[in-house]
Amino acid sequence: MVNKNEPNSSVPSEYRIDKRMLRKAADRSAQTYGQHAHVFDEIANRLLERLDLLNLAPTRILDLGSGTGRHLEALRQRYPKAIIVGADFSAVALRAASKTGWREWWQRYRQPQCSLVCMDAGERWPFADGAFDLVISNMVLPWVSETDLLAAELERVLATGGTFFTSTAGPDTLIELRQAWESVDTSVHVNAFLDMHDLGDMFARAGLADPVMDTERIEVRYKDVETLLFELESTGCNCVVQGRRRGLMSKQARQRVAAAYPHSQSLNVDVAADSSSICASLELVVAHGWKQVNAASRKDRPGEHIVHFHSRAWQS
Repeated sequence: MVNKNEPNSSVPSEYRIDKRMLRKAADRSAQTYGQHAHVFDEIANRLLERLDLLNLAPTRILDLGSGTGRHLEALRQRYPKAIIVGADFSAVALRAASKTGWREWWQRYRQPQCSLVCMDAGERWPFADGAFDLVISNMVLPWVSETDLLAAELERVLATGGTFFTSTAGPDTLIELRQAWESVDTSVHVNAFLDMHDLGDMFARAGLADPVMDTERIEVRYKDVETLLFELESTGCNCVVQGRRRGLMSKQARQRVAAAYPHSQSLNVDVAADSSSICASLELVVAHGWKQVNAASRKDRPGEHIVHFHSRAWQS
């Protein structure tokens, strides 16, 4: 039984998410997210592509962490008859679904088959048991400390035989930035991320059937460290753990981090070495699974494919 009032004991207190700071960062970045979210958009597109590989016909869909609603339209195009719910931690992000503002966005999506809910994925979800046939979540887990509760709620709101797809960041994400900061001070500057195996165990503890895990390392190149830090801030990816260093980052500290940041050659042989740019690693973990009927029926489920993606690099 999951204790719904306590965080995971496996998450050290200094790495627990400060929800007040998380909401502040998410609200502040709502207007700038779309201009700098090319990495998140690519991950979301890969996640959506996987839906096409399975023979799914969901009638009730939850987009957990829908943010500014950038991918609700893609879901509606795939499943035009489905009821779709977009849920996010930030009410400001939910209102900032387009450059034209909340009114036009709501007029576009206010049909009965599309709704918006402001909620915390790390608390009990405001949905009935078995409410959804499909739950899709893009990069929400890095911002939730109560991961066992999240998995238990995911299992609860899925209908029997329902499917979930989720993406998250693995431990090697932003490893270069983490190492650069470690040479400057001993404070926490980068969030902690779940290992793929821990993620699979989490879903299994919640009773979700045969979670399929996939991981790859993605390299994103930036002009310099300042550009990387600016993109992280513009997409709300600030360090919001409780053990973070308080106060603004000084100019001198940023310069020391930039000097310590490794200018290593890309692991991708197709990318030419460029000593004037830096590489930021993203360990992408993708998982999908089902709320089981029974073990025998799951093994014979038609249309199941395990898909492996190769690493690629982007130029920011």
